[in-house]
Amino acid sequence: MLNDWENHRTETDYESSLVSKIFITNFLTGYLSLFLIAWVYIPFGEAITPYLTLANIPHHHKPVGPERLKAQVAYFVIVGQVINFATEVVVPYLLRFAIGEAKEKITGEKVHTDSGADKAEEAAFLRRVRAEVALRNYDVYEDYAEMTVQRLLTWLSSITTSSLAYLFSPTTDINSPYTPLFTLLAIFLGEHLFIVAQHTITNLFALLPSNADNTVRRQEYALKKRWLDRVAGAAELVDGSVVIESEKAQAGVAGFWEETEDEEEGVQLIRAAFKNK
Repeated sequence: MLNDWENHRTETDYESSLVSKIFITNFLTGYLSLFLIAWVYIPFGEAITPYLTLANIPHHHKPVGPERLKAQVAYFVIVGQVINFATEVVVPYLLRFAIGEAKEKITGEKVHTDSGADKAEEAAFLRRVRAEVALRNYDVYEDYAEMTVQRLLTWLSSITTSSLAYLFSPTTDINSPYTPLFTLLAIFLGEHLFIVAQHTITNLFALLPSNADNTVRRQEYALKKRWLDRVAGAAELVDGSVVIESEKAQAGVAGFWEETEDEEEGVQLIRAAFKNK
């Protein structure tokens, strides 16, 4: 609704603004609490609370520790994935089934049944087409937004996980002056390992041919073959016409030399040439 009020000039601007809002909303609603717990409440909670009291800002909350962070991370990793799967796959299927049953009871007619006019060989195809028509419109930007969010979260996890693993390690001395430096080194190492793994997996998958690649190659081969056949046919026609015209020219030259001209006509031509001089 907010995106509709912005009155974008083109569809591309509209979709770009919508995707940006989806990114920001997903971050604020799902992952901002993790950042606050990990980087504000746990390390600076005891230092911030007295300032809130001095500023007369009411605050009533229980102390937040590593247990709260572990529980929330487990929710996003396990429970959140199950809920997303159920919302995207199971719920739409159940809704289609329930809506179809409700329409059958209201109208008394079966939904997506084969009519008598359908041929036997077309019945399966028409049944699939009717089922696809009943589906909601596919929104490519929704999947694009999800993939981008997943990639961003994977990159952020390489940073946060490495830093949290080092800071909460039993062998780490939080009061050591070298702790910030080692934390940055852990973040640097974790991020670069993620980049190397990403490029390796991308290159490996690029080596595997897909159905789309095979289809494109077959279409390109068929197109090239058609053009070669046309060029070969045109070359044969051109060669044939050249041979015929050359034969006609040679026949004309030979006929010219074989013709016997009248001597009187030749003498007249010579005299006319001298008179002109």
